[in-house]
Amino acid sequence: MSKTNTNKKTIELLTDLYDAIMVDIEPDLCSYMIDGLDDLYKGETKAENKVRLDRYVEAFELFENVYTYITSSWGEHFAEVRNTVIEDAKKLSKTKDTTELLDIEEEIAQEDSPSV
Repeated sequence: MSKTNTNKKTIELLTDLYDAIMVDIEPDLCSYMIDGLDDLYKGETKAENKVRLDRYVEAFELFENVYTYITSSWGEHFAEVRNTVIEDAKKLSKTKDTTELLDIEEEIAQEDSPSV
């Protein structure tokens, strides 16, 4: 995969994570809502705008706390998943190797047996 594709995938995944967290905190601040906020709140007063923007500041602070909490445990969880995947791959490889060896032994045995 090219670096551009990897970066694009990373951005998409991080945007999905951002939205998954933010939707429960402040749906207005989800990535898919940002472009439409001016139209959505077109007629609000300055006082309403200040209340909304203060709410957004609190939402971003809460988001940071939730994001930090979630990502702080990723290291150990990723290590667990990685170890499990490696062990499963080893077992699969061992089973495949054993099967291939048995097939080879069977072929050799058939070649060594006298034809009648």
